[in-house]
Amino acid sequence: MTRLTSILRWTARIWSLLSAGLVLAILIGEGVSGTPSAPLTWSDVVGLALFPTGLLVGLALGWWREIAGGLAGLGTLLTFYVFLTATTGRIPGGPYFALLAAPALLFLLAGLLTRARGGPRDGRPRRDLSTTEDALVEALEETFPASDPISVHPHRWQGPRRSRS
Repeated sequence: MTRLTSILRWTARIWSLLSAGLVLAILIGEGVSGTPSAPLTWSDVVGLALFPTGLLVGLALGWWREIAGGLAGLGTLLTFYVFLTATTGRIPGGPYFALLAAPALLFLLAGLLTRARGGPRDGRPRRDLSTTEDALVEALEETFPASDPISVHPHRWQGPRRSRS
């Protein structure tokens, strides 16, 4: 992992936490404002599903799968802009939506740099899987969710090749 990739990854992670915190604070503030509001329309529900919900899901995914999270976050932002433009007849103004979604771009860049350098997709260093124990540890870490069985079968695993001399 290069220094640039590490900087992009941690900037995206910190910025995503700040973005999520700001969005949640706004949602909580709007929910407890005490002023009655009009009932939600279908376009409100779709808009909220795209932004902030879709964006927050993409940013959370970016912590584990940078490319997938970046694409999900940027995809929901683009879809949100298209939807808002189609329903209101104008392009949303201001940099605020893009600034909240910027970590998705950073996650995508960090993931692409990691992949271009031949690194693992999640940014962790590669592990030597020459022993059964190492293979089992790797399988346990890659198993998600924790209720799934591990993906290594000791009776099928050949282990390191040994010469018969």
